[in-house]
Amino acid sequence: TGAMRNQNYQNLSTSAQWLHKLNEESSAYLNISQSFVMPTFAQMYSDNGRQLAAPDLRPQKGINYEVGWKKTHGGHTWKAAVFHMDVKDNISARLNSGRTQYQYTNEDFRNTGIELSGEIEGRHGFSYNWGVTWQNPQAKNSKKNLGWERTFGRLQLTGGVTYHHGKWRSALTASYLGDRVQLPSSSPAYRTKPYLLTTWHTSYAPDE
Repeated sequence: TGAMRNQNYQNLSTSAQWLHKLNEESSAYLNISQSFVMPTFAQMYSDNGRQLAAPDLRPQKGINYEVGWKKTHGGHTWKAAVFHMDVKDNISARLNSGRTQYQYTNEDFRNTGIELSGEIEGRHGFSYNWGVTWQNPQAKNSKKNLGWERTFGRLQLTGGVTYHHGKWRSALTASYLGDRVQLPSSSPAYRTKPYLLTTWHTSYAPDE
């Protein structure tokens, strides 16, 4: 309360979950949850030469639906889920036409997809994980009047291996995003090449 330009907001977010145990190893679930995210001062006001101020940024409000299945057997865990999300006034950064400056803006966002994943507890301190997601993320910018446009990428593959022995833990992970598009501020979305990101993290804990 008491914000400048009457930018005062209030919100009540809720969530609910239904869980049904099919047998000792598997279960089905349904999740419905709401979200609320306020813009930060760094997003609203420029803190560098390339960023344009956006003092009129509004908070983003969303709702997410997910129905899925889980199974655990021995050292294996499998998960499958179908999801859909709607976000109003999603906060995102956009480059200007000259690609020299950027500004945070509000635009509606939605995404529908299916997700498969697995975790494996191996031997001799090794464990593994993998995931496959097919999705259709779309954004709607009211300033462009182009309706819903594709954004991000449709296919995501993730995987990793972790080794844990004594006081040492090391993990190597990778994430691939394919069928990508770029979504400029003023031009229509256009296709771009996929990317592969990898991370290697090692830690040592001398004692508890």
